[in-house]
Amino acid sequence: MMKRLSLILLICSLSWPCFAYFDFSAPYESAYIEIFNMHFADADKQIATLKKNYPKNACVHLLDGEKDFLKTFVTEEQGDFDNLIKNNDARLALLENENKNSPYYRYVIAELILHKAYSRIKFKQYVKAALEIRKAFKMLEENKVLFPEFKPTLKNLGMLHCVMASVPQNYKWIAGMVGLNGTLEGGIAEMNELLAHIVSKKEYDYMHNETLMWLIFIETHLNKQASKSLDLIKQYTNLYSSPITVFSVGNVYFHYQKNDELLALFESYKDDGRTFPMIFLRYFRGVAYLQKLDQKGEKEFWFYINNYKGFNYKKGAYQRLAWLALLRNDDSAYQTLIAKCITEGNDLVDEDLVALSEAENNEKPNVILLRARLLFDGGYYSPALKELSGHTANTFPSFREKLEFIYRTARVFEMLNNEKKALELYEQTITLGKTYRYQYAANAAHSIGQIYEANKDFVNAEKYYKLCLSMRNHDYQNSMDQKAKAGLDRIKNKQ
Repeated sequence: MMKRLSLILLICSLSWPCFAYFDFSAPYESAYIEIFNMHFADADKQIATLKKNYPKNACVHLLDGEKDFLKTFVTEEQGDFDNLIKNNDARLALLENENKNSPYYRYVIAELILHKAYSRIKFKQYVKAALEIRKAFKMLEENKVLFPEFKPTLKNLGMLHCVMASVPQNYKWIAGMVGLNGTLEGGIAEMNELLAHIVSKKEYDYMHNETLMWLIFIETHLNKQASKSLDLIKQYTNLYSSPITVFSVGNVYFHYQKNDELLALFESYKDDGRTFPMIFLRYFRGVAYLQKLDQKGEKEFWFYINNYKGFNYKKGAYQRLAWLALLRNDDSAYQTLIAKCITEGNDLVDEDLVALSEAENNEKPNVILLRARLLFDGGYYSPALKELSGHTANTFPSFREKLEFIYRTARVFEMLNNEKKALELYEQTITLGKTYRYQYAANAAHSIGQIYEANKDFVNAEKYYKLCLSMRNHDYQNSMDQKAKAGLDRIKNKQ
């Protein structure tokens, strides 16, 4: 009898699926927070302990994947990218046969796939990225239907809905391949639902800062809601514990031209010695100094150039070093530095494309306009107007400079609440510049759209956002397209 029972138990143990399980309990949450704070060495120790004590818990794959992704995104180094793709492929293979009845099953797989996709975009592997985004999106949609109470699904799903609603014209073919449906409004609602759940129930608390980061990005760059962005950054817990949260807050201050607050933020943030270096913060700090016309930015840009092994913002750094040379009337240094924009770095992001354009077209900025621009970008509107006062478009010799003068004067008047004068000068900018490659006319159209949107004149807002989109082959094409598309999405149901 005992032999027969033992045989039955043996057969059952061999024939019944032996799934690993998904349990994202306290030790895993702690490791996840350490990863988000970029304490990678500390996280590695915790992960090693988890693997030893809980060898069947499949959630460890998410921890490893999250660490590889953040490292790749921050360094932009080919070796880190190759490791991410290889390691995530291996993790996904291990997860394929796990328990599909867990809400974490599709969530973890989709997250790992998106890590690959987002990294591929940085490395210009657009087709593979589009196919992976589509696969992840389908899994998240399915997870939302199967497990509606599992709120973490909304993080990536909301992000995808928001971003795909605002894809720049140049990348529309990617959106077509992905075939996502969704709106900016719907995506923001999903992310707010997750954040509210985290705050009210303290469930998934480890995701609090990460969810805030993505939502702040959306509100700042796509939804254009300054008050919401500035309110959301107050909700960060342990703000200075992660360079990612510092960057997120700094990005809001930069975008809404609060340069003094940006400089104060960088002064307050101190590396605790455990943090994986986010060298881009040095570039960012250099920009903040530059917007105050402060030569301290030179040290920051050189640190970035000499220490960053990635490829983005190298041209931008050399361009800004060249501008600092112009501000101290060193034309020889300007020429040497701007020439580096041709030979160094990549031309993927708009800042690098514009730096390359300045170098290739030998378009040295006019110092008066440059000072006004930098002061304006920092939120120093009255000093910027003072730089422009006493001049007219005819003061400047080239067509580009005349156009820039009109546009920059319009921007200052808008921020000083003289909308009538601003609209008049924006219209002049469009009339003169709409057929040229300079970004001023497209920027002017977008600015007029924003003014009309704020005044709830959605018919004219739509007209000018579409006008912005109709202008092609200008500097800052991708970011302007994204802003105009986001504007159209915001007003879609308001007319």
